[in-house]
Amino acid sequence: MCHLQEAYAKYKDKGLVILGFDCADDKKIALDMLRANGATFPNVIDPSAAALKVCFEQYQKRGRSAVPMSYLIDGKGVILDAWYGGHEEHPRAMKVLLKTGGKLAAAIRQDWDAKAKDVAAAAERLFKALRTADYNYDWTKNGDWKWFPAKDVQYIARDRAGWVPWVCKKFRDNPITDVQLGKVVAGADGKPTLSFELHLKNGQTLRGKLSFLEDAKTKQWVGWQGLDWHVRRQLGDGWWDKLVPPSK
Repeated sequence: MCHLQEAYAKYKDKGLVILGFDCADDKKIALDMLRANGATFPNVIDPSAAALKVCFEQYQKRGRSAVPMSYLIDGKGVILDAWYGGHEEHPRAMKVLLKTGGKLAAAIRQDWDAKAKDVAAAAERLFKALRTADYNYDWTKNGDWKWFPAKDVQYIARDRAGWVPWVCKKFRDNPITDVQLGKVVAGADGKPTLSFELHLKNGQTLRGKLSFLEDAKTKQWVGWQGLDWHVRRQLGDGWWDKLVPPSK
């Protein structure tokens, strides 16, 4: 809910309207939740049968109803997008709203351009740290793998405990000689994403796409899973694509 409040505070004067609709909770529980999250956008709290019918019959996503559901509706009442879930879908909403035009889209575009610069800088830091990390150090000792490749650089792997020793062995024997990064764009899920190529000493090239999330506490951009080569299968031409289970 915090991301909804953030969007409301930032764009309410640009035409964004957020309306909360709670038909599943006791009124006191719902109000306590809204207060705890500092919500100031309008909310309807109605657990009646009529409200349940609206939620679970009239508004559905591909025949499925659940809570929490989010809907993007334009000024004509047309549903532009809908999804189940919470914070992870905020970038998706912004991506759709960019296409609506007017003051709202212009404001979101301005924020996106600033965000893209920050993400590009975070990507540069991450790949520089990856390239210059101490691969001879035992990062598994005392749980130090949590700080790899550097204490001031964050990356979220699917299996970080397995990713760190794999990367260390890979780049210790075959170091990165050059890094090429693409332009930051909105990925399929709306997250800031960029393509990359890592050229290794033996001529091999690792290619992929890396998404970024913003850490709510530190306000730093964190790389998200795109470097998990240890759970991918290498094809003959150097591409890493098909996901496979990590080796035991």
